[in-house]
Formats: sequence, C-alpha cells, structure tokens
Amino acid sequence: MIFSCSSSDNVDNIITYDMLINGYTGKGTYIYDDSSKYVGEYLNGMRHGKGVYSYKDGEMYEGQFKYDKKHGKGKYSYTDGESYEGEYKNDMMHGYGIYIFSDGKVLEGKWEKATFVGK
Repeated sequence: MIFSCSSSDNVDNIITYDMLINGYTGKGTYIYDDSSKYVGEYLNGMRHGKGVYSYKDGEMYEGQFKYDKKHGKGKYSYTDGESYEGEYKNDMMHGYGIYIFSDGKVLEGKWEKATFVGK
C-alpha cells in the first residue's frame, strides 16, 4: 500500500468549501457535492501531498497529489477489478507502472501521458 491514514493524521478535520477557497493548508476530509471524497493533505486549498480520493462510482486513487492533480506515486483502483500502480504526472499515468486487467493480464513498463509505451 502506498498511503494509509492513521488516527494521528487528523483526517477527521472536516474541510469546508470556504476553507478551500481561502487557501486551507493542513490535513482533513472534504466531501464534494457529487458525494466523492478526498482525505489527505492540502496546500493553499488544493490537494497536495498524500491522500485518498474516492469517486462517487466507487473507484479510488490512493497516493500523491501536486497542486490538485495526481502526481508522483499512486494506485488507481477501478470498480471492475482493474488497477494501475505506479507513477503519475499532471493527472496522467506517466513513468514506470503496472496495469492489471480484470482477467489477470499485466502491462508492466513505461507509460507516457497515459499511454503504455513498453518495457
């Protein structure tokens, strides 16, 4: 697992929309209007650092964020059982990563702008 919250992480701190637009920095939980949820670190009102973003459809990203985008190491889990674990840049799979399909097939190697380019 790339990231996990412990009780000492203070993620029980509920973040409000006003806190975000006023540049909140720290740890906490924000629930979006569509019921998706982010639990993790913020910088100047943006997801920045380690966190978990749970989408309303059940998909989940767990890992690093930079200025509100997936960036760094992370794992994205899809509702159909597929997953990608590896590097992200500007919200896209980019760098080394492993994609596991629901049938067990594995793509492992280099990704560029969300496209697999090989080993």
